[in-house]
Amino acid sequence: MQFLLSIPTQYKLLLIVLTDILISFVSLILSSYFIYGILFNYIFININLILICLSFIIFFYFFGIYKKINRYFSLSDFKVIFYATALYALFILLVLLNFNINNELIYVYIIIFLTIILLSRIGVLTLVQNSMISRQRKKIIIYGTGDSAYQTLQSIRNYPDYQTIAFVDNNKNMIGRNINGIKVYSHKSIEDVIRIHDISDILITTPLSDIHKRKELIKFLNQFNIGIRLLPSINDLVSGKVTISDFKNIDVRDILDRKIEVNTLALEEQFKNKTVLITGAGGSIGSELSIQLAKLDLSKIILLDHSEFNLYKIQSLLEENHINKSDRIEVVSILSSINDQDRLDNIFKNHKPDYVFHAAAYKHVPIVEENIIDSVKNNVFGSLNLLMTALNHQVKKFILISTDKAVNPTSVMGATKRISEMFIQAYADDQKDKMKSILSIVRFGNVLDSSGSIIPLFREQLKAGGPLTVTHPEMKRFFMLISEAVGLILETSIISKGGEVFVLNMGNPVSILELAKKMINLSGNKVKEEKNDQGIKIEFTGLRKGEKLSEELFIDDKYKTTENKEIFIAHEEFMPIDELNIFIENLKKAVQENNQQLIIDLMSINVTGFKYKIS
Repeated sequence: MQFLLSIPTQYKLLLIVLTDILISFVSLILSSYFIYGILFNYIFININLILICLSFIIFFYFFGIYKKINRYFSLSDFKVIFYATALYALFILLVLLNFNINNELIYVYIIIFLTIILLSRIGVLTLVQNSMISRQRKKIIIYGTGDSAYQTLQSIRNYPDYQTIAFVDNNKNMIGRNINGIKVYSHKSIEDVIRIHDISDILITTPLSDIHKRKELIKFLNQFNIGIRLLPSINDLVSGKVTISDFKNIDVRDILDRKIEVNTLALEEQFKNKTVLITGAGGSIGSELSIQLAKLDLSKIILLDHSEFNLYKIQSLLEENHINKSDRIEVVSILSSINDQDRLDNIFKNHKPDYVFHAAAYKHVPIVEENIIDSVKNNVFGSLNLLMTALNHQVKKFILISTDKAVNPTSVMGATKRISEMFIQAYADDQKDKMKSILSIVRFGNVLDSSGSIIPLFREQLKAGGPLTVTHPEMKRFFMLISEAVGLILETSIISKGGEVFVLNMGNPVSILELAKKMINLSGNKVKEEKNDQGIKIEFTGLRKGEKLSEELFIDDKYKTTENKEIFIAHEEFMPIDELNIFIENLKKAVQENNQQLIIDLMSINVTGFKYKIS
């Protein structure tokens, strides 16, 4: 039927007319049988009768019957056929008065002709509608052949929008067999099954407790541009049947997840009975730092953020993790800005933090580019305020959370973060012989689900039905889970001796275009392409101001490994503290004068690799 639907319109019309002619002659034969008792009679040598019987085409044409689309036939269309046939019958009777032909033959012929014509239209309509329903149904492959796979099959049969096409399994004893009439194919045959049957989704029912095996399977399936869904837990099947709703769309973290090992015992020993201050505590990194640190045997955790809503969010998260002011750890929430020097001094006097994790910063590149003055105030001078306060109060360790955008920056945001790195390096060098505070930096790329990052944006765009927006087809970024990054940040606090630029092992950079395709597939959709007009579209919007096609983690590609294979120490030159102070003073004047061009010029001279075009 799909083949017939694909035939050009003019050929379909010819086929319908030829079929109606055949129906007319069959009607003549049958009417001859009913009247004369034989199938063949003189009707086939009576040219007048034959021409008269073919004249229905004229009436059908003028009534517009051959202009109708069969798949959209309705009751009113059947009425038109009835009226056209009735007028056609009247015409025949009037014409045959001049010929010696039995009128009974004509009556029977008209009845048979009308009946078969109507039945043929009903038949075509039924076939087309069934074919359309079949095409609209989601065609499913069930991965696995165990009890959960069988229960999934039974469940799918209760959903008219789904149709199970095949099972796939690596078990040699199952390949080639049938489960309730559905064939089991091998893992190697899956590409052919998907292509031939236009599969939309695959449901994974096989237990995949090993995350690496799951990652390999998902990576293999993801290349076929189909929806991939996973049954969360086989243990959940004990008390009931599987339904489609039990399957979840696989998250992108199922592809990027890695095994990161952190020395938990050393962390517990280091932070026991200590007070920790986290700036930007309500942000993505700050929140995860708060949660992971609160699981240790701290004395006090100080949450500093200039956003009331962010503070509320992190307080709620800590309460969900059963950590609040009534527990063993004192939680202090402070609504303030790192730009307020007096307030910072008061906080350090009252709470005497041992460790400071500085995660507060303006990080969204396009927004920073539109707000250069305020971004420099916050990212540079706010960070400097915090550092000087921490040094004055002799904190044990100060850890700056940095970004790969600080390496050879093309954005003001990246440049401000590199400046922050530079004065951490300079002051750490100045502190070496004084043995007061240990200062270090942790640099890494994007983290999944961080505020303003690409993953939440893609999720929102998917919910809206697309399109997914990618700035450039060749754009690449480093990615890591927030929990992984924070675990490694805490690990650096153990091994830091002062002045290190710790760089986290981000793995290989990820193509944003490929990430968009994976997220579309993992959401149960297909990527819209030229040959496939259904699915979610990907649009290219062009690089935004300050954006790079790819990020870097090292300035000079010089680094050494640490005892943790996921953490490197970069060897990077920095400005001596005297020169840095001059640069900072000049930058402060430019901010006070609201001179953006001077700010850019100063950064271009003093920040290694900074390349920027002001619009």
